[in-house]
Amino acid sequence: MELNRRARTTAVTALAITVIALLGTTAASAHTSAPAQSQGRTRITIMVGGINKIIYATATLAKQLGYYEKAGVDIFPLDSPAGVEEADALVAGQIDAAMGYYNHTIDLAGKGKATECVVQIGLTPGHAIVVPTNSPIKSLADLKGKVMGITGTGSSTDFEMQYLGLRNGIQPSQFTRLPVGAGQTFIAALQHGQIDGGITSQPTIATLVASGQAKILVDLQDNAQSKKAFGGTFPSTCIYMRTDYVNTHKASVQKFVNAIVWTLKWIHSHTAAQIAAKMPSDYAGNDATLYTNAWQQTLGFYSSDGIMPKDGPITQYKVLAAFEPDLPGKHVKLSATYTNAFALQADKTKPPKAK
Repeated sequence: MELNRRARTTAVTALAITVIALLGTTAASAHTSAPAQSQGRTRITIMVGGINKIIYATATLAKQLGYYEKAGVDIFPLDSPAGVEEADALVAGQIDAAMGYYNHTIDLAGKGKATECVVQIGLTPGHAIVVPTNSPIKSLADLKGKVMGITGTGSSTDFEMQYLGLRNGIQPSQFTRLPVGAGQTFIAALQHGQIDGGITSQPTIATLVASGQAKILVDLQDNAQSKKAFGGTFPSTCIYMRTDYVNTHKASVQKFVNAIVWTLKWIHSHTAAQIAAKMPSDYAGNDATLYTNAWQQTLGFYSSDGIMPKDGPITQYKVLAAFEPDLPGKHVKLSATYTNAFALQADKTKPPKAK
């Protein structure tokens, strides 16, 4: 496990250095103790666990709307295939912020690492468990002996698969979780029979279902179904940072959160077609209609105010504690794993006119 973590950290380091070099900027790298300044503007480097996924779309949409510029912050996103890699990079000080699932802050707290969610974006996992259309898997109780695809070991999709298996009588040791990433790598793994199904997000879900290659076994995009599956609200996508960074750069964090909250409000005042049209054209691939439909299915995923739901932290804690038996003994202080202060302040501001 430790060797794998070191390997992931080394890979992430190489990725971060490469991408930052390609940016061609003379500003300081994300490893500095303070965000770099460019003509009076704050620069923050953030790693995103799949930048073209709809569940992480606010990272790109905020830029498309011109909100980073109007908030006075320059955001430089780095793409990664799975949330666990960005968590490693954040703790190592290679990036200023991570866009991933809130449960990473709880997991890191159990390891003695202080990080916190500064704006809550997703209110459901935004995932679906899919299986081939002719699969013998009819319910989660049929997972024994099967190989299920996840984005990465230790990622949020890994946590979700394990927990939902447990809630349906299947121990994590009774089925295999294979890291296959998302998008085309997930689709290829399913097509080639490497996995018997798996958990993924949009637009991969819509692509597989529309093509007839897969069907949805459990839909975790819908808030009601998600609450039923997990026993409470499942806060997912958020922006999280090291607590020491937040405490020493509150003005910079506030600017960033302002841009994200404005983006959330914009999402809730526009149609799926309008949102899809604002995204980079290559995100839609060859089927703009399919991409718009994927957005339509995901609208209920997004928070409208960036506030952490009251039952969210304890729901996520229960998910993690179910298969991390030592977590309860770590005395994790849930209130330290997130803050609503920045989102509450952002909600008091009037979103500027978008591009």
